[in-house]
Amino acid sequence: MRAAAVLAALAACSYAPLDATGTLDAPSVRDDAAGTCAAPASYGSPTMASQLAMFFQGSGQQADDLQYLGKLNADDTLDVELIDGSPPFTDSIGAPETIALSGSQLQYSTCSGCVLIFAKCTTCNLTSPTFNGTPYMATAGTLAISDVNPTIIGTVTNATFVEVTIDDNGVTAPVPGGCTTAITSASFNVNVQQ
Repeated sequence: MRAAAVLAALAACSYAPLDATGTLDAPSVRDDAAGTCAAPASYGSPTMASQLAMFFQGSGQQADDLQYLGKLNADDTLDVELIDGSPPFTDSIGAPETIALSGSQLQYSTCSGCVLIFAKCTTCNLTSPTFNGTPYMATAGTLAISDVNPTIIGTVTNATFVEVTIDDNGVTAPVPGGCTTAITSASFNVNVQQ
């Protein structure tokens, strides 16, 4: 599904669009008028709360997508998506799997083990088509998945993130002068809804 709801919602957000060359038409919108970052410098090792996971069956050219959302704190949401069709999930989404957050995993349009944060997101849930938070894409770290059925169990470790824009095609671009954040270790464990 490549989180079509996420893409539609981000397109509706107040982030500046990319021009034909892939650069921003205007500066990124900040959390407040003072220009502060939406996310803290680091989340450390949070205890995940309000966890939810859902499997989206692919059809036609849409790949299978297993999406996890969990609260890092009261305002910020961790989004982990496992997408079939690209390494390491070329035939199906399975476990165990350890994915280095590098290379194609750093681009939302090509990742199969996608790790994002939506900071200051008040509508981040799998039943809502709107994600109104500031997106941050992983730039390094590890995603370890030990189970996907009937429960998704995994850990994000030593992950760094950069504030990004995401266009209608899922292409991420770092916000010039944008904010960064990090997660030392965040473990999740929740039943997958079908």
